[in-house]
Amino acid sequence: MVSLMSTSINIMVSLKRSNNRSRNDCDGHSFLRRESKDTQCTEEPLLTVSSLGDVEEDSISFSSSSSLTDDDGELQVIQVELDTTVHSGAATPNTSKGNTDLERPSLVQFSTVEIRNYRMVLGDNPSVTSGVPVTLDWLYDECMVCDVSDYEDSRPPRRDRAQMMLPAEYRARLVMDTGSSRKEIQQRQKEVNIQRSQRRRTLELEHFDSQVDHYFSKRSDWFIDSASSAFSQQVIKPTQIPIPGAFIWKMTVLLHPTVRLYLSLLLSLRIIHAFHIHSTNPLVSVSLSRRVPSNLAFSSSSSSPTNDDAIPTDPEALFEMEGWKNIADDLHQFPLFAVATPEGIPVAYQVTLNEEQTYNIPFFFCSVEEALQELDNAKQINRGSEHAEDMKIVPFPLGTAFRLWCTDQAVIVPSKASITQAGAPPGTNPIGQTVPMWACLEISEEMENGKPRLPIFMDLEDANAAVMEAVGADGGKLDDFEVVCLSLSGAIEQLATVPEDTPSFHFIPPSSSLKYIEEYQS
Repeated sequence: MVSLMSTSINIMVSLKRSNNRSRNDCDGHSFLRRESKDTQCTEEPLLTVSSLGDVEEDSISFSSSSSLTDDDGELQVIQVELDTTVHSGAATPNTSKGNTDLERPSLVQFSTVEIRNYRMVLGDNPSVTSGVPVTLDWLYDECMVCDVSDYEDSRPPRRDRAQMMLPAEYRARLVMDTGSSRKEIQQRQKEVNIQRSQRRRTLELEHFDSQVDHYFSKRSDWFIDSASSAFSQQVIKPTQIPIPGAFIWKMTVLLHPTVRLYLSLLLSLRIIHAFHIHSTNPLVSVSLSRRVPSNLAFSSSSSSPTNDDAIPTDPEALFEMEGWKNIADDLHQFPLFAVATPEGIPVAYQVTLNEEQTYNIPFFFCSVEEALQELDNAKQINRGSEHAEDMKIVPFPLGTAFRLWCTDQAVIVPSKASITQAGAPPGTNPIGQTVPMWACLEISEEMENGKPRLPIFMDLEDANAAVMEAVGADGGKLDDFEVVCLSLSGAIEQLATVPEDTPSFHFIPPSSSLKYIEEYQS
């Protein structure tokens, strides 16, 4: 066994015995068997090479067998390191058994070269541009041994890279000649196409994955601890503050005075009181106490120092960035829903914090079904009033709602199903919770400019359906496609602040919302 390196050569010398034993005894490890002293060794070719560099006439001969056996006839294995950078001098290594001396020369010469003919069979390397890949078979058909000098004199010129590339049609004929059927070729080509497509997607999103891992946690630490003692249990009675032209829903929440309220999402705050609604219009009187779930336990990791849905430090600067302008149109096509007056004005909720800060804000629902339920509840409670039956829900663009949220002028309410799927206990109040989004990092869609973009779904069922469609189109195992949970504000802020060459997002509304919009427009 010979390993050729640039500066040194390691040679493991092992001699076979041929006298008084069958050919099978000389194969494998049988030549290490203990023989009698009278057994003689004959020299056989030990080296097989496929290519040789420049060699000189000086060579070393291992024809003497007497120095390679010990007194008991045990065949010895000698490892000699030859340094090709040295052209003079000699060393005398000693073996572990006996006093065998062997000079270390400066050069080695090989006398013969063995040429083998391998067949080309079906391969599995997806790096081919098109067609089926080929590879060398493990077995070879022909073998010939010739002198190195004769080989160098008669070998054809070395082929360049272009000559070594085989067209797809030629490769198909090669594997068919070796016994592969057309069905096997088509099946292998399909498997290779799947692997090539997956590799391409991996390369497109490899630098995006690290950013997603940094900005979005896969764990569901979205909800705050239920045992916090920072919240007061006292309920403050609401008061009516008239605002002409809109229904005013009064919601009073008493929170710890040291807690900073970002009411636009109410992410880190726990609503622990009953909600009460009053209206300046005497015809409308609704109570929201039923909104508070009987189980107020929220599941969360309170050790997380930051949260994805924290309001940006400088919202105005965020909306002036070029990245925001690039995604504003996409967000404008994403509908949220608000309960509105007959004139189409969103209902404003009045929220009071610690009897000091008061906010008049609309609620935008991510789920059209829950928005319709809220509308039905309002109509049911106020049935018989003049304007109750004329109340309706109106679609509202996500981009505008997000800007209102960042400036404490609105609340985006996720669906109950989505927060449960993200890890919240059943019955959790969706008001004040993070808006979960869903994405599979293994799938992407190509934009008109050829760049990939990652589809982000608000509905988990839509995300799973997209994964099933991708698996059906490109193949692969369904278990290899993982759907992860992201946050709405984290994704938007990431898009607005990252360089332009970063793969973009595509926010996809729930299919139920799109269906309602179509019916609404018709």
